[in-house]
Amino acid sequence: MSPQRESNTAAQGLLIKATEVHRAGDVNQAESIYREVLNVDPQNNQARLLVGVLCAQSNREVEAADYLSTVVTNEPQNFSALSWLAGVLGTLERYQEATEMAKRALGIRPNDVNTWLHLATGEFGADHFEDAAHAFKRVIQLEPRLLTAYYGLATTFLKLGEPLKARLVMVDASYVSSNFETLLKLAEVCLACDLWDEALAATDRILRSDPKNIEALMLKSRAYRIGQQEKEEDTAIDSIVRLAPDDFRTPLHRGRRLQGVGKFKDAEHEFLRSIELNPHQGVAYYSIVSGRKVTSEDIDLIDAMESLARDEGLSEDDRAHLEYGLGKAYDNLGDYGRAMAHFDIGNRLMSQMRPWTRRFEPEVMRHQFEQLMQIFTFEELRRPRAIPEWPVEPLIVSGIMRSGTTLLEQILSKHPEIGAAGEQQLWQKSEHKCIEFQRGSYSMKQLMAAANEYCELLTGIAPGRRIVTEKNPANRTAYGLIHLAFPTTRILHMQRNPVDVAISVYTTMMRTGAPFMGNKDAIVFALKMHKRLTAHWHEVLPEERFRIVSYEKLTAEPELTTRDTIAYLGLPWADECLSPQSNQRTVATPSLWQVRQPVYTSSVERWRRYEQWLGPFAELIE
Repeated sequence: MSPQRESNTAAQGLLIKATEVHRAGDVNQAESIYREVLNVDPQNNQARLLVGVLCAQSNREVEAADYLSTVVTNEPQNFSALSWLAGVLGTLERYQEATEMAKRALGIRPNDVNTWLHLATGEFGADHFEDAAHAFKRVIQLEPRLLTAYYGLATTFLKLGEPLKARLVMVDASYVSSNFETLLKLAEVCLACDLWDEALAATDRILRSDPKNIEALMLKSRAYRIGQQEKEEDTAIDSIVRLAPDDFRTPLHRGRRLQGVGKFKDAEHEFLRSIELNPHQGVAYYSIVSGRKVTSEDIDLIDAMESLARDEGLSEDDRAHLEYGLGKAYDNLGDYGRAMAHFDIGNRLMSQMRPWTRRFEPEVMRHQFEQLMQIFTFEELRRPRAIPEWPVEPLIVSGIMRSGTTLLEQILSKHPEIGAAGEQQLWQKSEHKCIEFQRGSYSMKQLMAAANEYCELLTGIAPGRRIVTEKNPANRTAYGLIHLAFPTTRILHMQRNPVDVAISVYTTMMRTGAPFMGNKDAIVFALKMHKRLTAHWHEVLPEERFRIVSYEKLTAEPELTTRDTIAYLGLPWADECLSPQSNQRTVATPSLWQVRQPVYTSSVERWRRYEQWLGPFAELIE
């Protein structure tokens, strides 16, 4: 027998032995024998493949990639090597190579589930979200019970700015398995859609089986906060404190709740406690500086934030909080150039991490606004109609975000006859049910159903009040629907210098929000379109039902403007309206600190402090 044949025979015998050991579960011994095979026969691709697989299974991806790549070079049609290599390269974040290997493998076996999953992971990692969604859908078609694919598809839809599609995926996943992980993810996605009641339903399913599940309780607390269910939020926080007193997130929940009712010193104590429990975070630092004015005495705090922001191991979410916090700190200190540099970084990070907000498409916004103006014309809105009898009269306080809507609601809700509902989502959820954009019309039946639901919502939040404010800035696109449903209701539209609005939007951290946030050019476009839509509503809505309130006038002449507004509403004067800072209702918007101060004018023409760094915002100067 020739030496080569002897070598091959020996290698084959070792492979048989290694396979038996491998099947018996002794992977270390199996790998040792596979490597012995390679010593005997360096060209043995089967042994090389199996060593690569064992390396991949034991988190040695770099070594696995070397072995598997050699097999693919020697045997370009080796399906197993291609598929495993695709998975390994994805783990190593070499996404383009991973997708290439996965596609080659699928050319050999088109219906292999694991390879489709590797392809989906690679496409997602490369930010090819449309392709990733296609691949995850294919995985689900091939293996409908694979929860990993549902989680991946839902996350992909969030990245595509399609949170409602993500919700549907997670609802399907909950039918496959109602395990805690699935229900927690479902609750998270529902919160991204502002469906706080559905998030509560998901967390309740967990808590019925595991009443001490801290993750579910924390999501439940968030849901109650979004839904303005204050007593229920307090109960949830009490449970969190009792079960997890040393979890750094616990004082964050307590601190946010305290900030919402204006107890900023107590809130700061909670945030400092959170930092003690976990110094490697940004949320608590941001919460401290957002709850008061930063002064030169806070240099140690600023130094700590600067140092932490340079930590490469920090998550993007924590870094974003730090960047906005540092921007706010330097703004307070009058160092506007340094402030804008931090805000630039914060906006970039938040744009990447705000996946639940749909992508901003300027022409889509333009087309939508033009359709609204074509549907809700002067003639359509002024036609005589029967006036329905409703148990409550909504008072719409709206306008573009950061225009002073929270301040005006705080002023008005001090009146004994006016309740406050904060920001609700009903009209945004109902708009596409009520308006048939393709046909250029609306459904009165759907509108009346939405109006009835709206009344139930408002009376539930402010029982016993005849008039209830609602201040979601997004309602500015629903003025036509609201007027048709409630012909006697009044709309107070806040108007503020657009450059100040732009600066305020850009320098305010919001986890959720309009799709144009985070990009200066997009903000400029949106504000121009907003101005155009506002002019339309001013023209077509009756003067006695639509009034523009100037932020600048409200802050410069608060008593005169407030008296004028109360008279416009047909209500008797109430002195309480002159002290909105003492309003005890919970505030959950980014203005929670500002509205607890006496009315001030320092935010008027704030843009001048940033004049050197306006960039595209300069187009808005009037």
